[in-house]
Formats: sequence, C-alpha cells, structure tokens
Amino acid sequence: MPNFRYTENLSLEGGVFLNTLESITTDSAIDHRPDEPVPAAQAGSLTTRTTDTTGVVTISGHGIADTETIAIFWSGGSRYNVDIDSVTTDTITFSGGDGDNLPVQDTAVTVGVGIELDIAFNTANMEVFGVQCTTASVASRMAVSFLTSADSDLYTLDGTSINWTTGSGYTNPVSTGLVAKVNAYNAVATAGVVKIMVGYNND
Repeated sequence: MPNFRYTENLSLEGGVFLNTLESITTDSAIDHRPDEPVPAAQAGSLTTRTTDTTGVVTISGHGIADTETIAIFWSGGSRYNVDIDSVTTDTITFSGGDGDNLPVQDTAVTVGVGIELDIAFNTANMEVFGVQCTTASVASRMAVSFLTSADSDLYTLDGTSINWTTGSGYTNPVSTGLVAKVNAYNAVATAGVVKIMVGYNND
C-alpha cells in the first residue's frame, strides 16, 4: 500500500521551532505527472466588461480558437473554466466560468488555455492531497480545477502549490464529490508543469 510522508518545518536564524513528520498509509494513490505542458499565458487587456462574468479580452494576434476553455488572471483574482463565445484576430469574447468577479474595464490580464487531465477519485475517501505548479518563471502561477462530470467546481488552486493530509490540522480544501477531470491553466508567459498527488482509501 502507498505510504506518504508529510513534513512541516519552521525555523529562525538556525533555531528550529517546529519540525513535524507524519507518515500516512492509504489503500491507493494517484501520482499524476503529465508530459503535456500547460501552455504559456498571453498578456492583454479586459477591453469590455459586460457583466461580472462576461466581456471581451483584447490580445494582439492571440491565435486562440473559440473551441478552447480559458482562464483569465489579473492582480488579485482570476476566473477559470471560462467559455469562449467568439474570437477575432485580436479579441476573445467570453462568458461563464468559476472564480472571482471580473475586475474593472481596461485592467491588464493574462489568458491561459486549459489542458484537461484524466483523473478520477472520490474526495470523501481522500487522505492526502497535493498540487504543485512549476514554470521557469519565479512568479509561477496556475489555476488547477477539480471538476465533477457535470463540470461543477469542487476546488481550484490559484497559485503555486498546496499540500494537505488528514492529520495536518488543516481543513480539507476540496468539497465532497466525485472528481471526473482536472483542468489546468497557466497565468504566466512560460509553459509550465502541473503535478498532482492523491492518497485515498477504497471504502
């Protein structure tokens, strides 16, 4: 059976205040490290804000097809799992998705095209959960969405990483439900990699 090791450390000028090690054995594990990179994001502007969830982004010569699903990032927020309604050479008209309400018109944004990862598990049985997002950029940032078969968002990481175990003392970040797929989006202008690790029991 898979055995996970979770460590947590806190120190100041060589003095160790916290040094914990937790060992967790689960019935099954998912260690998902896809070869497919998460595409680099493109920089643009929210040139039309129609509602909190609809608008137009302008990016010169973006090359994004209207069949893609995207995430829109800005300083302090993001919307992900967003549908594209139409495109021109330089604009993307969009609607829907999950996340924060759109910022004010003319806010600088980046747009990332999503990749879909085939991962399925019952979050009610989850004992270990970890997501790591890396790019060549120091300021790496991604949105990684865990979705049901009906595309309901159970949890989305907007950031760089998260680690959780049942014994960590932290609240489980993922809502109870059946994960059917994961969408990953990049917020920065360098292609990146997402790694997902889950430990769960079969009962």
